[in-house]
Amino acid sequence: MDESESVQIERRIPEAELDERMDETDDPELLRRLGFIKNLYQGDSVREAIDREAKSRSTGYRWKQRWEDGGIEALRPDTSGGRPPGLSANQLQAFRERVREYQPCTTDQLKTILAAEFGVEYSNQYLPVYLKRHGFNYTTPAFEAALDTDTLSDIEWDTDEHAEPTARHPYDDQTGRRRARWTVDDER
Repeated sequence: MDESESVQIERRIPEAELDERMDETDDPELLRRLGFIKNLYQGDSVREAIDREAKSRSTGYRWKQRWEDGGIEALRPDTSGGRPPGLSANQLQAFRERVREYQPCTTDQLKTILAAEFGVEYSNQYLPVYLKRHGFNYTTPAFEAALDTDTLSDIEWDTDEHAEPTARHPYDDQTGRRRARWTVDDER
């Protein structure tokens, strides 16, 4: 059949009732789908009707088939809310308790705990967002000293005498140096 020809659509409900359902709906996506069906009722081809809704032809044929299989209920968009969270509320609480035992933890340590104990894996981009959202705090690292002897031997040291601006040199060992680690916020 030529795509410009109108198609026969099963008239599951009278056109007047279709108009009423379109007026009653608050869901813009369902309204768009019902508008597509109304255009088919009016004699449009699938191509003409779906072009009015700014969707692909394959979407038009899929909507037409859903209408014929189950009417308005089959046309309703799936609003399941997306992918379920990786951890349930109970698992999240258990994870927080586990991190409290070992904190501070690196991101890699947290990923290992999540995978080994809960069977959950988050992407490297999403994990920090997830952790902050659920009461974890991140401590940014301080400058890390070069302790590798090969690296130290490759450095060209400045042997000129300079006045000390402070009592200690900034590269002296600092026992209280902060490291990049995650901790659990106890207020949550």
